[in-house]
Amino acid sequence: MKPFSFAHATHPQWRMAAGLVVAQLRAQMALPQHANKPPLGIVYFTDHYADEAQGLLDHLKQELPEVSDW
Repeated sequence: MKPFSFAHATHPQWRMAAGLVVAQLRAQMALPQHANKPPLGIVYFTDHYADEAQGLLDHLKQELPEVSDW
């Protein structure tokens, strides 16, 4: 089994935080020991992003289409 890729970021603007997370995940997914098409994505939002949670999730789905289930 290949390691599960993970990332985290903090930023006052959710788009910037998401961009940092996407960059980290893409870098890991490019490594031979990691899955390049992970089937599952798990996202945790703090209350700071609660009002933007759907937009953030939609953004991640668009940026990482290789993840089939969120």
